[in-house]
Amino acid sequence: MDRPLVVSIVEDDADMRILLERFLKSVGMEVTSFSDTSGLDEAWLATPPDVILLDVNLPGESGFMAAARLRARSMVGLVILTGRTAEEDRLLGLSMGVDHYLGKPVNLRELESVIRNLGRRVGAKPVPSEVPVAASEKPGWNLDSSAWLLTAPNGRSVDLSSAEYQVLQSLLEEPGQPQSREALNEILGKPRLGPDNRSLDVLVSRLRRKAEELTSLSFPLRAARGTGYVFAGDARINRKVESGS
Repeated sequence: MDRPLVVSIVEDDADMRILLERFLKSVGMEVTSFSDTSGLDEAWLATPPDVILLDVNLPGESGFMAAARLRARSMVGLVILTGRTAEEDRLLGLSMGVDHYLGKPVNLRELESVIRNLGRRVGAKPVPSEVPVAASEKPGWNLDSSAWLLTAPNGRSVDLSSAEYQVLQSLLEEPGQPQSREALNEILGKPRLGPDNRSLDVLVSRLRRKAEELTSLSFPLRAARGTGYVFAGDARINRKVESGS
């Protein structure tokens, strides 16, 4: 790469943001920094980054949800940099498509090495010119409540069974918030199923496979360890509006 690496930092802790920005500039990188992902989206128009550092606990859109959205749109380098170091958080981040998941406090020289390695990758595969849209306009997953139809960000659709629709409707009411197995089984009319019953897992596995086959996208319906399931992507429910007589 015959130009400085462009790195964007999304971190709501001002002291950490300044520390990272100063260090990366000192090693020759071009750095922009933001307290949330809305600032990143706006700046992408002027300077598309090669690598993005994302905190997890951000105001508004979380780092996990931002990673899933950004990965669906480009091959930009993605690094989660967070104090949330539990194994289930790390696995969730990697399932969103991030390249590296680093815990705080981070070794700055290790971080530099990670960024430079990612820079070589994106230098071979430039970031597409398409700019991610603002959070309010981004094309997430849409669930049509009248047709039991799920539409992916790329416009492809998935017809849902009754059980698939009921589970997705519940999860899409609050994307990013895990729901317990008990709650989901109750929605399916099976409140008394024991913890060893795998019918919910079978349904979710079948739905995930169907959605990915029909849309050619990674389907962000994830297992939440010790809880149940979570829809870890941008999503909304389109409800039929009843007209007055």
